Amino acid sequence: MSLKFQSFKPVIAFIVLIALLSFAILTLKNKSDKELPTTKVTKEEKIKLFATETPTELQMTQYDSGQFGKALTSGTIADCENIKFDEVKKQQCYDSFNYNSALRSNDQKECEKLFNKEMKTKCFDSVYYSLGIENNDLNYCNKILDLGSKNDCSNKVILLLSKNNGTKDQCNLITDEILKGECLDNYQYKLSLDNLNADSCNSISSTEIKNECIRVVDNNTKAIQAIKAEEQNKVKSTTEILASCDQMDAESSTYCKDKANYSLAFEKKDISYCNKITDTQLKNECNSDQLANIDRYYLKQAMSTFGSQYCYKISNLELKAICLKSI
Repeated sequence: MSLKFQSFKPVIAFIVLIALLSFAILTLKNKSDKELPTTKVTKEEKIKLFATETPTELQMTQYDSGQFGKALTSGTIADCENIKFDEVKKQQCYDSFNYNSALRSNDQKECEKLFNKEMKTKCFDSVYYSLGIENNDLNYCNKILDLGSKNDCSNKVILLLSKNNGTKDQCNLITDEILKGECLDNYQYKLSLDNLNADSCNSISSTEIKNECIRVVDNNTKAIQAIKAEEQNKVKSTTEILASCDQMDAESSTYCKDKANYSLAFEKKDISYCNKITDTQLKNECNSDQLANIDRYYLKQAMSTFGSQYCYKISNLELKAICLKSI
């Protein structure tokens, strides 16, 4: 029995050796998977950098930190390649440039280049937030992972949509109650003006906006009725009416031009026609009635063309600020 056992000793020893080697290889493999490899620097490069082929860890760390700072100062991403010894620091250098580039350009592709997962997620969230506000597009807001940013993006986009072509259901999605109320008022205001329905204005919670809505609807209704009456006189356009005013006597001509300019302010979405009106009361009514309507028109033009020049034409300071922030 002892002889048989003796004969198996070499086999057992060989099996144990193989097992140990396999364990060692597996351990090394796992380690390499978790750690980034250090950039290989030749002996000649080390001597050139440090006047010695064996610099200390502190020297190498200080060198890489200095190169990191120089890259950020120069603003050139290629300078990150000068980081020689710490692969993690080099990757951080590239991440810093790509992250800032993504925020400046709102380009999702720049976020894809990031190595740090947390920074990549934040990058995508920031880009989606900007694109959502810029394009008035809730689809971008819905891609944001951070719940707070997602809600804030959605609230602002829906509020902007309510001033243009938003829906009541969209307003009810706003999580902030104050903004929701403002959104619903904006929606009802637009709906009332579009339908020229003064009774619809009564659904507006804000007394100030409700009264303005009723007054503007009433005046716009009168303006349209006047235009229709003029059309019945076989005049093709208000511009032609204005031209025909010169054929009347002085008093009638002034009255005719005032009414035509009032109508043109509504038709052309141009407040300058109001300023051409000679009757002070009618001029004030024209400016007051058309101001909100024209502001909404310029906001719509700014959003559809991404042209900030339209924002500057908006008289309402709060609406102008929202417009400029969204372009």
